Amino acid sequence: MRENARSSEMLSPSAVQKKLKKFDKSFKPYKQKLIQYYGDDLASKITEQTRNEYERLLPETPQFDGSVNVFNWAIGVNVLIVAFYRSMKTYGNTVEDVIRILIQVSEDSHGSIPTMVRWFARKFVFSRIFLRIVRRSAEKVRNHPEGWKIDYKKGDGKTSDWYFECHECGVIKYYEKHGAAELSPYCNYIDYIQSHVLGMGMHNPKNIGQGDEKCCEYMKEGRETSLPDNLAQVFGTNAIG
Repeated sequence: MRENARSSEMLSPSAVQKKLKKFDKSFKPYKQKLIQYYGDDLASKITEQTRNEYERLLPETPQFDGSVNVFNWAIGVNVLIVAFYRSMKTYGNTVEDVIRILIQVSEDSHGSIPTMVRWFARKFVFSRIFLRIVRRSAEKVRNHPEGWKIDYKKGDGKTSDWYFECHECGVIKYYEKHGAAELSPYCNYIDYIQSHVLGMGMHNPKNIGQGDEKCCEYMKEGRETSLPDNLAQVFGTNAIG
């Protein structure tokens, strides 16, 4: 009973304030892209509106149980994404405009990772330790109404080294709850970027955000990362693969 109570908590007031204090630093690369596309004045307005939206969203954000839970990171990233989306829409921008900037910021940050760090990160992602961490994280969000129902499995070594099957996605739930369902088809764009940079060989034949009954991601070390059509169009000339 006590564990269920903990797993249902939202972010604490102190955690909210800590994240708000980091907003300027976290949003700096986004603002730089905004200035590039829209100029200083509109970029400042969108930034201010994003911060306001972020402040409203944080107290309504779930905090999942576990000192190391990868799904807290996943939700945390998407709070800022939803805040940015809502701000951009306020100023007449499309979801494609939003995704394009999100992709460019993520590509820049991942592209700056040193080669040696990428190698170590890839070895970790394909280790038993990593699989154990994500499985434990999945157990702690399975019964949470805003969590995931997801299973991580060892692959056959040919088509995948490991994979997951997800029947309920906390990110999609968060988008729908906060008026950002339009983001759903692009929900795992970061996964593609990480896969390309780290050499994870991700294939994603099914995606809840694109209307499938479940989401499946298959990882094979060293394989080329393949993009779906909707993301390939937004990635444009910088497309992965």
